Amino acid sequence: MSRDPNPSHGGRRSAPAARGSRQDKARQERARQERARQERIRQERARQERARPDGSRQDGGSRERVPRERTGRKGTGTGAKRVRPGGSRPVAGSRDAARTAGAMPGRPRRRPPRAPGAAAGSRRPGAAPVMFFGAAALLVVGLVAAVVVVGLDGGERSAPRSTVGRPDEDGVVPSTYSSAPSTAAFGAIDRRTADAAPLTGEEVFPARSRSLAGPAGKGKLTLRDQRLDADCAEAVWGVTVGEALREGGCTQAARGAYSGGGHGMTVAIFNMAGAEDANRLVTVLGQSGGGGFVKPLGDFGQGFSMARGLAMGHYAVVGWVQRLDGKGDAQDEALLSLLVQSGDSKAVLARAVRPR
Repeated sequence: MSRDPNPSHGGRRSAPAARGSRQDKARQERARQERARQERIRQERARQERARPDGSRQDGGSRERVPRERTGRKGTGTGAKRVRPGGSRPVAGSRDAARTAGAMPGRPRRRPPRAPGAAAGSRRPGAAPVMFFGAAALLVVGLVAAVVVVGLDGGERSAPRSTVGRPDEDGVVPSTYSSAPSTAAFGAIDRRTADAAPLTGEEVFPARSRSLAGPAGKGKLTLRDQRLDADCAEAVWGVTVGEALREGGCTQAARGAYSGGGHGMTVAIFNMAGAEDANRLVTVLGQSGGGGFVKPLGDFGQGFSMARGLAMGHYAVVGWVQRLDGKGDAQDEALLSLLVQSGDSKAVLARAVRPR
């Protein structure tokens, strides 16, 4: 009779099959022992944690790393997740059991820091959001303050800051006035940031040039008075002109008064922030309605007079001429000649061509 090859029919098992069965039993026994060991560790740590009144970990939160056994079959190792029938509670020895016990094996559990004076386990509602938004608000305020400081400074640390006060409310104005904006010839000094050094009295009114040639080269006009103000409001009158100086960042106003040969001349130079501000100022000076004008030094502006405002880069240069007897008109050749000469500011022209 032939032997039945199927060992499940009661026949004798082959040697390889018997060895495989013994290996399976050995693996199952090791798995059972490992599960029992993990359960004992979990129970002992739970007992120690319950014994401490503050609930802190006695061992500093570190746990012994438990090696995982690889069996070659999917889901049968000690690290595999196993679920009891009829429920989702993790079996001891699995990763979920380790998480339930407090932490993954080998990975310390960290507790969040407590606020000073707070009871254990207590947490002030909304504390974290308040701290976050408070820090964000402080950061925004700091950035805004930094932007404001940089904007006010404008990169011109060596230049004086604008401090324009309140000018007088009334004064005298010329009979005629004209103006012209800055041109490309003054591009090198379009911004005060490129020409930060303040004007000096010697620069504007040098000792060697205290006299100017009279009309048509006849006679001469001598410097009688001069003034350099840090408050530009001291050199003008009128609310409108004062606002233009303030908005334009005026930091200096230089004025000089010349006379001789029956003629008088007043020259004023305003140090503005940029060419746009200088353009605006010379335009505002020509507006009627009592908006304001340059305040002359001494008794000047009585009778007929003519004036002209020129923007030269970030400088506004105003020339104002008249006959000392108050006579003349808009076609007076001598006054027109002096008016052209009044805009020849050597101090500003020298800065425009100075190598940088």
